[in-house]
Amino acid sequence: MEDLNSQQTKQRVYERIQQTIARKKRQRTQRIYLTVASLIIVTLSAVIYRQTSSPADLPNLSADQLYADISAGSVSINGRERQSIADIKPEDQLPLHIHRDSNMLVVTSRQSSRSKDDEIILRAGIGGLYKVILDDGSIVYLNSNSELRYYGNLIEDRQVRLQGEAFFEVANRFKENRRQPFTVHTDQQEIEVLGTQFNVVSRENQEQTVLTEGSIRLKSLKKREENTLSPGDMVELSADGSLAKSKVPIEEYTAWKDGIIYFEDRSLMDILTELKRIYPVEFTPKQVPQKKFTVYLKRDRPLSDILAMIEQSGQLDVQLKNQEIIFSK
Repeated sequence: MEDLNSQQTKQRVYERIQQTIARKKRQRTQRIYLTVASLIIVTLSAVIYRQTSSPADLPNLSADQLYADISAGSVSINGRERQSIADIKPEDQLPLHIHRDSNMLVVTSRQSSRSKDDEIILRAGIGGLYKVILDDGSIVYLNSNSELRYYGNLIEDRQVRLQGEAFFEVANRFKENRRQPFTVHTDQQEIEVLGTQFNVVSRENQEQTVLTEGSIRLKSLKKREENTLSPGDMVELSADGSLAKSKVPIEEYTAWKDGIIYFEDRSLMDILTELKRIYPVEFTPKQVPQKKFTVYLKRDRPLSDILAMIEQSGQLDVQLKNQEIIFSK
């Protein structure tokens, strides 16, 4: 099912990009267009950084040496010191089993070494991409620079807390002949579901939920305002806690879980902000040209591929110096 969903996502994205290309040709504006047919899949290089690293701590790597490290991040159990994912060994007896899949890290529970009272905190670092399989059968895709917190008794009390971005595939589960709810908590909202699929972003000044399948009820904690979403709906929370609902192309908001970087007609500032969560780089906002691009490519490509496309399609001079993206006039 997962492979089928991934292929369907790629096909929908491909069709949207073709429509965008046709529209932008008529408008004679410059954009980046990279179709599925022209994708070159490259293997991930060795780990070049960890979650605790900042661009200033890193050696002066060139753009073609910078890859997204899907295993970047850490785990903490019951408030103990964070342990780097890369340093975990089988003999550590953690209540989790962690292994690397083709394009993400897979996290499952170890029933024999887990207590119902265990508090588990997973933190995906820069470039990290996790597939977390919960005890109730639900799956959480955790994006870069994000944190997922839950307890060992999740089957009895299906509640998790999120900071950052995650895509949820919530399994239907019955308790005492009634569907058991699954609740996602963020700093500003509460999302209650029964069995569905949706994407949640909870970062800094951004609270956003996009529903792809089923139905969910979302509650603003500040205003106690509620809204029910249908597939294709996006709800955003304003600073005062108000809810604003709109229809969106779901592929742009969920392609990341399939290892795809996808932006449609987005500002270069938005694109670079997201790239900072995937690659250990910095940039100066005032230097960023006010241009828009459409980008579609596999997440496992080096940063140099992305910078080359931006440079060529936007007619810009882009360089990487000491892990900083610089635009020259």
